[in-house]
Amino acid sequence: MATTYFLTTVASDCSGGVDFTNTLDQTAPGAGTIAYTVPNGNTQDDHGVTLVGNPSTEGGSGSRTYTVDVEVNVGNTDLELSVAVRRINSSCVTQSTSSFSSEVTATAGNHNFVLSTVDIGVFASGDRFILIVRMRDTSAHGNEGMTLDVGASGTRVETPWDIDGAGPANFYSGGFANTQRLTRGLGWVTGLFLFILVYLKVLGVF
Repeated sequence: MATTYFLTTVASDCSGGVDFTNTLDQTAPGAGTIAYTVPNGNTQDDHGVTLVGNPSTEGGSGSRTYTVDVEVNVGNTDLELSVAVRRINSSCVTQSTSSFSSEVTATAGNHNFVLSTVDIGVFASGDRFILIVRMRDTSAHGNEGMTLDVGASGTRVETPWDIDGAGPANFYSGGFANTQRLTRGLGWVTGLFLFILVYLKVLGVF
């Protein structure tokens, strides 16, 4: 089982990214872009952060695999792209960070990274998850710009845990999908109750 988080254009309550620190949500956002600039010769990290209380203890522990897809809308051959993952606590304080992937040139299109045998420790109550997108300027041409895609086929990360939608924090992070799940569940219970009433009526119980 796995949970996929999508990078959004919504600012996170945490900080730490140079150009952006945006939310990672289990519900894919509408199509959009994030444009930013890397200063001449610099390496900069930008962050996607899960919502409050996600994944908490459901993040589990152990050496596992994370799969990241970075969708570059407007590429730049003077930039090198890499990714890493991080565990933070409920106060947005770093607990553990993985090694960075190998770099690839930030051309337009999809860049897939598989981070294998990654162990970022035990997710405690309230712990959250960060996707780090790193850009390194390799030129002497001045500041370098690029644009990332967000959306259902935008920048996203597949994690090794399964969020089942139970509990206040996970219900919130599941968004509309969990609302639909709850509605279907209530409808099923109501239907069963009515069936039992009709059956008892036929038997002459009341």
